[in-house]
Amino acid sequence: MLRITRVSQKTASALSGGLVVMISILVMAGWHFDIAILKTLVPGYAAMKFNTAVALFLFGTCQITLGIFKHGKGKRVSFGLLFFAMAVGILTLLQYVFNINLGIDELFYLDYEGVENAYPQGRLAPVTAVCFILLGFSVFFVFFKSTPRYRLSQILLVVTALIPFQALVGYALGIQTFFGLASHSRIAIHTAIGLILLSMGFLA
Repeated sequence: MLRITRVSQKTASALSGGLVVMISILVMAGWHFDIAILKTLVPGYAAMKFNTAVALFLFGTCQITLGIFKHGKGKRVSFGLLFFAMAVGILTLLQYVFNINLGIDELFYLDYEGVENAYPQGRLAPVTAVCFILLGFSVFFVFFKSTPRYRLSQILLVVTALIPFQALVGYALGIQTFFGLASHSRIAIHTAIGLILLSMGFLA
């Protein structure tokens, strides 16, 4: 019974990662072919930035890898994916904190919507960057099952899930302060969904 439970948990984790990868690929296709509905999901709402889609793709692939392989090469690959995904969040947050431009926001595509709305062009929301960092650390700590870091990992995953969840509540209630931050870009609906899926998948 215990073995069946573990297998089902790993399967759930891999499926969750697969859904996130699918979402990110659709958004990247939306940027490449300029399909607005794929970028915003709901017309008039915040678009998922291309860098966000890239980070979600890396996190989702990492989750699939960990769901299929637990040791050896799969573990090394997952660490590499985790590093690059976290880097997106860390570099973006540094730009906000120090008011600098590292040239990563429009590295792949120009963000005309960001220009029109006076947001940093192509830059993902600060809250999204924070979630990427928390998610990265939580996955790193999960490998330390015999130490308090493992419990810390679970706490970080719950916090990471709660942040996008309150963003979805804000969208549902039409309260901008739930999912916006001052004059900076807001977290997109499918970004919030992706972060929740990742958090639940890594918890599994």
